[in-house]
Amino acid sequence: MHYYKVISIPVKINFFKMFFRFIIALQLSYFCLIGFSNAQNKATKEELQQYEDSLKLIAPEILNGVFDFNRYEASEKFMHLLTEVLSYENAFTYPFDSLKTISQLRAPDNYFRIFTWNLQKADGSYDFFGLIHLNPKKTKGETLFKLTNAAVKSSGSEYETLLPDSWYGAHYYKIIRTKGENTTYYTLLGWDGNNNITTRKVIDVIVFNANDEPEFGAPVFQTHENVKNRVIIEYAAHVSVSLKYEKHYVKQGKNKKWMIVFDRVSPLSPMLEGQYQFYVPETDTYDAFIFENNVWQFYQDVDARNPKIGKLEQKRKKSEHENRKRKPDEKQGF
Repeated sequence: MHYYKVISIPVKINFFKMFFRFIIALQLSYFCLIGFSNAQNKATKEELQQYEDSLKLIAPEILNGVFDFNRYEASEKFMHLLTEVLSYENAFTYPFDSLKTISQLRAPDNYFRIFTWNLQKADGSYDFFGLIHLNPKKTKGETLFKLTNAAVKSSGSEYETLLPDSWYGAHYYKIIRTKGENTTYYTLLGWDGNNNITTRKVIDVIVFNANDEPEFGAPVFQTHENVKNRVIIEYAAHVSVSLKYEKHYVKQGKNKKWMIVFDRVSPLSPMLEGQYQFYVPETDTYDAFIFENNVWQFYQDVDARNPKIGKLEQKRKKSEHENRKRKPDEKQGF
């Protein structure tokens, strides 16, 4: 009897879901045939547009599917279709700019681009998916690498080098290229929803080995205590923490530098040390990493105030200073 109720309510919604799946299945079958016959060949602009239109249809189901299995099914279809279209020689230059629910970042030197997206499960936790697409004109090896979210994420992850099949999953929103002594580092800023209790911001780095294979994490984050392969900032899920790449003063009045700047987070009480669901940003307190001597060097208490607010504050102080120099009747406007 319980089974009968589940499958009979509501009939209308189930019909449209079945219709949607039927359409997607037809599209996938169509593009599988194209991909099989034209693998590694060039695609026309119209063909690439058709792929993008199909991806655009699937993407919302990853976020809004009724059950977890619906979302995973949609993500699998999305991954399959994206992998297929990116196998075309000329797909690297195609923008896919109508795909608004996923992240795609292109390296500043155009060496690769990275696609990432997330899936929220019914229990509030997140899973992450991604692809690295190398520029075929700059590599002779594989051009596609599927990213598989690590099964376990812990504080020890800050000291690990991870391969694409054990990736520390995140939804990336910024990529920074820096040049070490003999290595190019691609530093990524990302978001990890984690669960209903805590959220994380992640600073990770990609290094390509001699075979043009990506590796995540490198010992380039120099903190006061030690050297890390990546930086994980964990805090209470109900608060917001900023993590940006901007130009700011290290100290007030000194020259500005480009830096990875972020809110400093701390527990509401010393007794809550290590319980990250109670970590919140400290008021107007920012720390940063600045790339110096081939590493990201940690700096405390950088001057990361909003530049516009700073200018208004300077204008206000100048106005007050001028008023103090005036005679009493001038200040009163008489």
